[in-house]
Amino acid sequence: RGYTFAAHAASRARLLLDLQQLIKKAGAGTYVSPSAFANAYAELGDRENTLRWLATAYTTHAHVMTELRDDRFDFVRQDPRFRRIWDKVPFAH
Repeated sequence: RGYTFAAHAASRARLLLDLQQLIKKAGAGTYVSPSAFANAYAELGDRENTLRWLATAYTTHAHVMTELRDDRFDFVRQDPRFRRIWDKVPFAH
């Protein structure tokens, strides 16, 4: 049990560091795909930011739209905002 908790904490810390790097790059004017943000927030289980970046990804035609079936998005799948995006992407079904 302790090892599982430690592994989860280490994974989360790594994800947060990766997210900070994405934010830093974007803040410095470097293009960062909305897909990168959507994936990072999904891995962290952050519903609001995942949905926000999926909406941005949809409007910019980012490649994450081809991955909507992936189980990393299961936690937002029933959200009406996800369903609206899903319904607009013809190849997601």
